[in-house]
Amino acid sequence: MSKDVIKRGMLGFSRNRSLLSKLIRWFTRQEWSHTFIILDYDEDVGDHKIIEASTGGVRINSLEKYREDYHVELCELSDHDTELGISAAETLLGSRYGYLQLIGYIPVVLLRRVGIPVNNALTKGVVCSELAAEFLSAVLNDPSWKARANETTPGDIYEAIRALDVAVCTEL
Repeated sequence: MSKDVIKRGMLGFSRNRSLLSKLIRWFTRQEWSHTFIILDYDEDVGDHKIIEASTGGVRINSLEKYREDYHVELCELSDHDTELGISAAETLLGSRYGYLQLIGYIPVVLLRRVGIPVNNALTKGVVCSELAAEFLSAVLNDPSWKARANETTPGDIYEAIRALDVAVCTEL
């Protein structure tokens, strides 16, 4: 996908063959294990910058790392001002990664399977899906995304934007 097709404000969804990616997808029974937000093209690096929550916390990285050994889809949110979402996501820059939140997803996912909605009680730090939920809350002007950010997975976000018909997604 050329740099002209990739646009600021796109949501990225990824998976790879790493143990963590496989565990997340197996446990959630979903296709995606990670999500991130596209920022500007960086001439120095020769690729787009992204904002993501990963093991180093919420920070700006390069899309370049997702071009090999990852399956990635980029979703453009049609007819929405993504700058509001980018601003919301940028307020979380420097936040710690939510390692404990990953553990807190265990009861969330298990209880969801039997029809019992529950919030993740472990809320210290930020995980990728929480960052994306903050982004969507601002872009779609829907506070419910922010309210349920700590119980949302990358797969939940992907399925929701596809069901709402607010995004066009293409493989990287």
